[in-house]
Amino acid sequence: MNNITADTVRHIAKLARIKINDEEKLVPELSAILGFVGQLQELNTDDIPPMTTPAAGKTPLRPDTVAADASTQDILRNAPKQQDSLFVVPKIIGDNEPQ
Repeated sequence: MNNITADTVRHIAKLARIKINDEEKLVPELSAILGFVGQLQELNTDDIPPMTTPAAGKTPLRPDTVAADASTQDILRNAPKQQDSLFVVPKIIGDNEPQ
């Protein structure tokens, strides 16, 4: 699937709910990414065992210690909008569908 067009980029942006200003610039970049994925799909991985991480060994864990919680006011201090000690976020399903 290397037939990426500006329309394809606009469609992907709409599905991802992101705004893109220059679709034409992203066409070759997205084509290159998909080309690389195509190369990866051609690799023979029959003898490669499934894994969750390429790193060997276990992930080091920190001790689970009790710490003081931040206050509601501290948490909401950087919120763009708040109401009644809650975050106010835009509605993403329903009437506010992107055009």
